[in-house]
Amino acid sequence: MPFNESRLQAACEQAGITLCARPANHYQLRGPVLTVNYYPLSKNRTCYVNGAVNGINNCDIKTAITIATGEYSKRVANGKQSRNAIKWGKRIKRKMLAVDPRCYWCKVTLSAPTATLEHIVPLDKGGSNRDDNLALACAHCNQSRGNSLQPPPVSEASS
Repeated sequence: MPFNESRLQAACEQAGITLCARPANHYQLRGPVLTVNYYPLSKNRTCYVNGAVNGINNCDIKTAITIATGEYSKRVANGKQSRNAIKWGKRIKRKMLAVDPRCYWCKVTLSAPTATLEHIVPLDKGGSNRDDNLALACAHCNQSRGNSLQPPPVSEASS
């Protein structure tokens, strides 16, 4: 189905999303959770979460809106991490501990064994492995948050 700007406007209005037309057939959908850059007339019809490196190809209006509202979750294949990925994670964690050794969410002091790398915007919600999307978190906060965009619930253990 060819792209129809009035359909996009109506769908955004219905979902409570602010639509901003940008130059070069680029639309920005500002949802309650995420901002999505949508290129419906590009060859690959791509949409990106604002600040993300990887986009989603063949993105339709419904998918762009679902991402902006935070309801989208692409399935990520489970697999073994490579040794380089494990070394990279340890190296990043060491650097972050030297700057601020506290949990991003509950502010408890962490050490190398108790710190975990947290994606502020989870990978399956369009986040990246860039430094500006990584934070240190205690295991409780990281696990209780899962792939949610919301902060983890505060408990007695983490306060």
